[in-house]
Amino acid sequence: MTILLYTRRKDWPLRSVEVESGHRRVHCSDYENYETDARAFVDEIKVRILIEGDLNEEQVERVRYIAGRCPVTRTLEAKPVILHEVEVVG
Repeated sequence: MTILLYTRRKDWPLRSVEVESGHRRVHCSDYENYETDARAFVDEIKVRILIEGDLNEEQVERVRYIAGRCPVTRTLEAKPVILHEVEVVG
């Protein structure tokens, strides 16, 4: 959504965007510079963005940057606090 809104505002020739993502837990030793906080594993989220359109290399790089600024990415990078509320009804 963020990419579509940005490219439309810039009037770039983007025809479509598709996003695929996956999640896996990997041992933190697989990341050389990972600062461990007593956890042995890291949650790795891989995002693949498929764009269709006649964008030049500079525009593609900007799309990559904008993708990293989307609200979902920023929320995940901020390490949010997740509160679970369970309510029994009936």
